Amino acid sequence: LLYVKQHAIFSDVDTKLLETLKTESNRLKSHEVSALYDFEIASIYIQQGKTYQPKTSETHRWKLKEAIELCDAVISKYPNSKGAVNCKILKQQILQNSLQITAESHLPIHTTSRLLIRYKNLENLSFKVFQLSRNQYETLNKTYRKEEQLAFIKKLKVDKQWQSNLRNENDYQTHTTEVILPALNNGYFVVFASPETSNEQTFAFATLQVTNMAIVDKSDSKNYIYQVIDRKNGQPIANAKVTLNFSRGNTIEQTQNKSTNTQGEIKLTKTRDYWRLDIIVQ
Repeated sequence: LLYVKQHAIFSDVDTKLLETLKTESNRLKSHEVSALYDFEIASIYIQQGKTYQPKTSETHRWKLKEAIELCDAVISKYPNSKGAVNCKILKQQILQNSLQITAESHLPIHTTSRLLIRYKNLENLSFKVFQLSRNQYETLNKTYRKEEQLAFIKKLKVDKQWQSNLRNENDYQTHTTEVILPALNNGYFVVFASPETSNEQTFAFATLQVTNMAIVDKSDSKNYIYQVIDRKNGQPIANAKVTLNFSRGNTIEQTQNKSTNTQGEIKLTKTRDYWRLDIIVQ
C-alpha cells in the first residue's frame, strides 16, 4: 500500500490510502497484524495534525488526540505485537513537551513588558529572572549546548521569580500565550522558564538588556555616526559616555572612549584601518 502511494498518479491518494488501511485493519481485527495497519493510520493522523494552525487551519486540530487513542487501543489489545512497539514510539513523540520564550532584546527601566511563550504539553511554568554582568551576558549568548546553558544559569542569583498556569486543552498541539514580565532595574538579565515539576530536560530562556538609552546607527559613506537617544521619547542624550571597541573576529584590537555632542552623536571618520574591523558600541 505504501509503495502504491509513493508511485500513484491518481488523485486523492492520501484519502484513498487511509480508507484502505482502515478497511484492512477492520478485516484483520482478530489478528495482531491489524496493529500494523493501525500504526500506519496513526502515523497519517500525526501528519494531518501537524497542519493545524490556530484560526487559519483548524480542520485537523484533534488528529493528534485521535492518534493517541488509536495507539492506546493497539497497545492494550496486542501489547507484544510489532505494531504496539511502533505505536509506543509514536505516542512518545506526540507527548513530548516543548517550550520557547521570545522577549524584546531591549526594554526601558522600571517598565512591565510581555513574554511570548510557545509551548506544547505543558500546564504550568516556573519563571526566574537572573541579573548578569555584561561579560556573563555575552558568555551566555555564545553558549549553545543545552547542558552548558543550564549549568551556567543555575550558578546565577535569582532576582525575581513567579509561577504561571498555562491553558492545556489536551489536543497535544503547540500553543502560544503571553506572560507579564515584571519591571526591572537597569542592567543585563536572563529570563528562565521551566515546568514546575521539570526534570531539567525542558527549559527555555531569553537574554535582554534593560536601559533607557538606545543607539542609532546613522553612518554614511565617509563617517561612522552613532547617536544616543532616550528610548522612551527619542530625544538625543548629550555627554553620554560611549566605548568603541574595534575588533577582528573575537579579538579587540583597539578601544576608544568618547562623549556624545549636543545632538547625542559621536562621529568617526572612516579609514582603511576601520573598514576592516567590526565596531562594538557600548
